[in-house]
Amino acid sequence: MPMTVRELVSDQRLRLDLLVAGDQDRAIRWVHSSEMPEPGRYLTGSEVVLTAGVWFMAGTSPETWVASLVQARAAAVGFGLTPLLPSVPAALVDACRARGLALFRLPVDMAFVAVAEAFVARYVADHERPLRDAVRRNQQLIATIADGVGIDGVLAILRQHRTGSMFVASRVRGLLAWNGERPSDELVARALAEAGAQGRQNPSRTVEARAVVGAAGSGTYLFLERSAAPEPLDARMAVDQALPYIGLELQRVVALRETERRIAAELFDLVMAGPTMVPATASRLATLHFGADDPLLGFVAVVDASGGALDHIEAILAAEGLRGVAAVKGTEVWGLARWERTLDEARVLATRLLEASGPEGYIGLGRPVTGAEHLHESLSEAQRACRLASQRRRERVATYAEVGTYQLLLALHDEETLDTFKGAVLGPVIEYDKRRGTELLQTLERFLSSGGEYASTAKELNIHVNTLRLRLARVESLTGRRLDRGDDRIDLHLALRIGR
Repeated sequence: MPMTVRELVSDQRLRLDLLVAGDQDRAIRWVHSSEMPEPGRYLTGSEVVLTAGVWFMAGTSPETWVASLVQARAAAVGFGLTPLLPSVPAALVDACRARGLALFRLPVDMAFVAVAEAFVARYVADHERPLRDAVRRNQQLIATIADGVGIDGVLAILRQHRTGSMFVASRVRGLLAWNGERPSDELVARALAEAGAQGRQNPSRTVEARAVVGAAGSGTYLFLERSAAPEPLDARMAVDQALPYIGLELQRVVALRETERRIAAELFDLVMAGPTMVPATASRLATLHFGADDPLLGFVAVVDASGGALDHIEAILAAEGLRGVAAVKGTEVWGLARWERTLDEARVLATRLLEASGPEGYIGLGRPVTGAEHLHESLSEAQRACRLASQRRRERVATYAEVGTYQLLLALHDEETLDTFKGAVLGPVIEYDKRRGTELLQTLERFLSSGGEYASTAKELNIHVNTLRLRLARVESLTGRRLDRGDDRIDLHLALRIGR
């Protein structure tokens, strides 16, 4: 803030005596000495004019001299005593009082330059203060990023210089951080939509949007509660300084997230590689900050992994207060979460995770397990449950408890073993269909799916019941298994499921 007349007169080092109060809150633009009979011609306004009264001794009346100062919008008059004029002329005091112009007296031994130096020192300090404040804020922001406090720490520093609530949000990950009152989901959605359409323009009457500098990707903004009054320079500078640091923190988070995703993908490969990789699996779990005794829930989802679904899944896990990781595996997203809640709560979570998948996605949940050696079971169950969910028309979520026993058995064997079993049971039928162009495999599958009903199967295949019996007899002959025996029927059913 500029120096005021009150502050200048109150400086004890100058020993000034206030004779006429005038406007004590007038800001001083400069200090100037003048003995001209009409000093206002040489002023631009808000100056403190110092004089020794030479103009008075030359015959200029105080009324005329003061009128010239008032017309030029001078801030105050300082009269310096000298042996020639050892006291302030009474007419000057009366003229200043009549015009409401502040008047103070300088002692005989006080040089004008001392008053000028006091003002200049304050002037320099005022102009250096924004720079010093900026340097101090910069140091605070650097320390905040170095300490790992994150965007919350940056907003806390910004809040010291700017009133009102604020939050950071992106079109991909939604609300990232806030300071003050937590914004509603409706406000965040509306602000993001309007900010994306208008760039840096204000998206509403209550929220101002500033694009984050250096943020990974696009569509990340700092939203500020708008102030009715013009913002001071300090607040505007603080916002400008904070934006790059928010972007820097976002870049760091993105780098960490990509590293975590890579490690998570390696973890899932190790889990599915078999028992020999359990020690390496345990090491990866520790790297991802999972404890050896943590109950872990595996999930597998089919979503659009290229459309920000992975970001969405990670954001929901974080919002739920869950330690979780996820990675893209082919056309699926595999995930893992520390889970100490109920199965019903897991279904609710899965439904939220599906928000990222669109209308065609689905998800399967495994059972919570403890220990790296059992993680294969949870993820295998989740994968089977995901496939079960994909076969449904309405329900897009399936859990391990809904998967049939035969599917659990399939999940406990490696692909090579399953292929060998399938070839041993159905190989002759598959080869026969290829050579003869028949549909024995399809006929067998429809028959078992119907529960062994000859009439309904024949009707579905649009063939005579005797034709159906002939086809099934050929299957029995090729496989060496009888359809009226329970064990043989189970083998055929399992082999068909492997084929799927």
